[in-house]
Amino acid sequence: MKKSLFSLIVVICLVAVYGFIATSTPGDNPGKKVFVDAKCNNCHNVASDSIVAVKAMKNVPDLSSVGSSVAPDSAKKYLLKQAKINDKLHMVKFNGTEEDLNALAGWLGTLKAPVAKECPAIKDTNAVKEAPKKEEGKKE
Repeated sequence: MKKSLFSLIVVICLVAVYGFIATSTPGDNPGKKVFVDAKCNNCHNVASDSIVAVKAMKNVPDLSSVGSSVAPDSAKKYLLKQAKINDKLHMVKFNGTEEDLNALAGWLGTLKAPVAKECPAIKDTNAVKEAPKKEEGKKE
């Protein structure tokens, strides 16, 4: 009886440990989780990380190589609609926490896949420009 109870406990522990390992792989990145949780994948693909956009939209870049051309600080400003890329503001202002924004921008900075779809909206870091300051009382 004691032996079978011990065996059962060992099996339960092994299943629990395996489940934990399977859900927290070293390749997971908090920024990638923020990307998915914030529904950035509604519009954007990240083919290099097997993320497929929910909506097929024209002129929305695959972000597989965005880190090659946009620095994390520039990405943060762009996501907050404080800077433009190619004279355009990001369509949606990021409204997560500062910690999430840092994680997301950091992860985007690591995306430097050499083979990616054309990124028409993000071609070089020189294209990042400060957005004009919003006047008091005016809405975006």
